[in-house]
Amino acid sequence: MDQFDNKCVNHPNQDISFLCTSCDNSPICCKCVTSFHRSHTIDDINLENSKELSKEFKHLNFKELLESSGNRLNLIKESDDFFTSIENQHLKHIQMIENEFRIIHNQISFIEMDLKKQLITLLDDNKETNIMIKSKIESIKSTIDSIINKHRDSIDKYDDDNYIENIFKNHHYNNENNNDNNNNDNNNNNTNNSNSNNSNIDINDRVIEIIKHSHQLKSILKLKDNEELLLIGKYKDTSLTFNRGLFDSFKDSFKNIYTINTKLKSFYSKENNNCNYNNNNEDNDNNNKNIEIINKNNNNNNKSNKIANKQFEYGGMIVTILENGVDLPNDVNSLALSDNLANIKISLIPQTINRLFVLNGFSQTLLPSLMPPLKFIFLGEIGDSTLVEGSIPNTTTGIILLDGFNQSLTTSCDSNLITPFSTFSTNTKSLIPSSVCYLYIGNIKTTLDYSTIPSSVRHFFKTESTNTIYLKGFENVSFKNCFIPPFKYLYK
Repeated sequence: MDQFDNKCVNHPNQDISFLCTSCDNSPICCKCVTSFHRSHTIDDINLENSKELSKEFKHLNFKELLESSGNRLNLIKESDDFFTSIENQHLKHIQMIENEFRIIHNQISFIEMDLKKQLITLLDDNKETNIMIKSKIESIKSTIDSIINKHRDSIDKYDDDNYIENIFKNHHYNNENNNDNNNNDNNNNNTNNSNSNNSNIDINDRVIEIIKHSHQLKSILKLKDNEELLLIGKYKDTSLTFNRGLFDSFKDSFKNIYTINTKLKSFYSKENNNCNYNNNNEDNDNNNKNIEIINKNNNNNNKSNKIANKQFEYGGMIVTILENGVDLPNDVNSLALSDNLANIKISLIPQTINRLFVLNGFSQTLLPSLMPPLKFIFLGEIGDSTLVEGSIPNTTTGIILLDGFNQSLTTSCDSNLITPFSTFSTNTKSLIPSSVCYLYIGNIKTTLDYSTIPSSVRHFFKTESTNTIYLKGFENVSFKNCFIPPFKYLYK
């Protein structure tokens, strides 16, 4: 076990070896030098800067930090108590939702059951048709097989006139012998007549069988396979169509039957000059059936001075563009990073963001420590050093490669030991975490190798404009078609 906490924040397996003076003397490792802090001013850790940084650490008032640590325990308890009340209210709301929507579900279930009954009836009709078709086809096949087996050994002789003549000669000869025997002896006559009749039957049956089977084959061979099926029967080919336009209007109507009001409410019960909480004017309406979290802001006088966020619409979502010096609204969950953003910091990206758009021209490095627990990430034509290991969080379930995406989704794994006698080989590691299930591929401008895609990705989508020349090893992948909408900027 390591005695000291000397591991890199971004690379936990690497020791801290340098200071980045470009980043306020941030302690970094050797991997940081070639990734997050590339082209920065790097300094060795020596006695002089160690003394300076130690004094700085002391002047942060370590004693107050100890007291602050104890206060954090009280805050945790207050937060837990407050969360318990929110959780109880949540359970009441869930129960109310279940009761109301159960009525709607029952009505929809009746419609669903009726539709299924209609489809089941049609399927039963097709089952009967299937049985009839199979029975008739099997009967025809049985006839064909019987004829083949009957004549397999003698069919080559049927075009030989002598063969047929011999059948008739034998037939005539047997008839004459039977007549002579009939004149000689009555008792024998009956027996010979019986033998003669059997012989005649054999000969006549053989000839008749050939004639019958020849005629049957003519009738069968006249019909082609599809004509044969048309004569047998037809299936009821069923299609089902939903009126999506009407369905969407129903969904919009459903949204009007409920209202969820959200406001921010502080859990801190005491006045604290060091906190930015305002505990006045609390709305305490217990009869309100809606979800209410009270929003308190002690900067109400500055509301008129706030700069409005720029936004754009994407696929029905309103996406807010992150800008320096502009506060984000509390309800933002879709955020965009553009090339106008300078010096991105951890505090700029809220942890509530679940959809992140990295737009064309953005070139800053997305450090793992910056990233919130995303669900979807949209990647455009970004900079060479934007994506590193951990840039795509392991909470991400979907990656959308927008038109123009031009970067590799892999990173090189550096060898720990390289000697003059070792053979250098570049191993690559995928930047896509194993949490990703969905991959949407637009008109990208870089090669995407299927071997670098984790096995967790089971759903692949591409657009009509996707250039498959950049898709390597995807020959056996089943793609679904999708539409990646264009950006519509709605500046507010």
